Amino acid sequence: MAPANDDRPRGEGQGTPPDQDDRVSTDQLEDCSAYQYPHAFINKSDQPIVIKGLDPKWHEQLTQMYLGYEPKGSFSGLPPLTPEACTRWVDGMIAQAVNLIAMSFEGGVVGHTAIFPSPGRRCEMLVVVSPPDQNHGIGTELVRCTVHLSHALGFEHIWASIELKNLRCRHVLKKCGFECLTPTSTDESKLELDLRGFHDPNRTTVCEVMDRHVITIHKNWSCRDAVEMFLSSPVGSLPVVNDRDEVVGILSQTDLLVPANIDKRVGDICTRKVIRVDEDCSLARVIHIFQTKKIWCIPVVDMEGRLAGVVTREDILAYFSDRKKR
Repeated sequence: MAPANDDRPRGEGQGTPPDQDDRVSTDQLEDCSAYQYPHAFINKSDQPIVIKGLDPKWHEQLTQMYLGYEPKGSFSGLPPLTPEACTRWVDGMIAQAVNLIAMSFEGGVVGHTAIFPSPGRRCEMLVVVSPPDQNHGIGTELVRCTVHLSHALGFEHIWASIELKNLRCRHVLKKCGFECLTPTSTDESKLELDLRGFHDPNRTTVCEVMDRHVITIHKNWSCRDAVEMFLSSPVGSLPVVNDRDEVVGILSQTDLLVPANIDKRVGDICTRKVIRVDEDCSLARVIHIFQTKKIWCIPVVDMEGRLAGVVTREDILAYFSDRKKR
């Protein structure tokens, strides 16, 4: 472990610095879309956050994030206690690791991950979020982007050494698929993810996952007809369509629990503000919608806006399960 006054450019548990042959080249990064193209999302405080590769103009802001991190030495003796040691440590990470930063439009750099290559197509990950910005979903998105980038760069395993008391970080890593291995000491454990079975949701479109055999209901049908459809079909919601087969709403079983609604038309009570996606939408985008919205079904429309299918959380889980078995 790196003591608090150690300025070696390592992540938690990182052994010797990578050899020149293990490092990721500039050409590799320039050809890697996972590094070159930013990932934007809205955090749990409804603030826009962008995750992107670190370029020189943000080096100073990254250093300032670590210099302002409190308390110093809080994760395995990092960040180093003195400003000089902390600055050297950050400079070392910039020089030796592949770095991603999370940026807010108001606060500048609010998070950072460093990927340290090691022999055998393995890499170690260090992920840090500025204390004021923790518990807002930034760490989870950073880990997901880091896993995606590590896979794109050809690594087969990614791991992190985490203090046993750091329950928040352990939870995030496990949520992102990492498995906890035997503790490396009485104070820390190693979590690892096998990237060989990783399939990139950014390269998969929703049309590869969605269910094309969709049960729909017309907006002019009666709610009594809708009740019969729910009782005879194992679905929790129905896309509502018009004469042109365009999605105009979503009807859920909950909408029909109001006694006064039973004698109305479907179009009168359905939810009209429908979240829908195009057939070429990435699976990563669909997953993000499910993670941020309290919905279970998303209609998929074609180029003419007509219903082409629906995708549910179960469809995505089944797709991942099937891919893992292959």
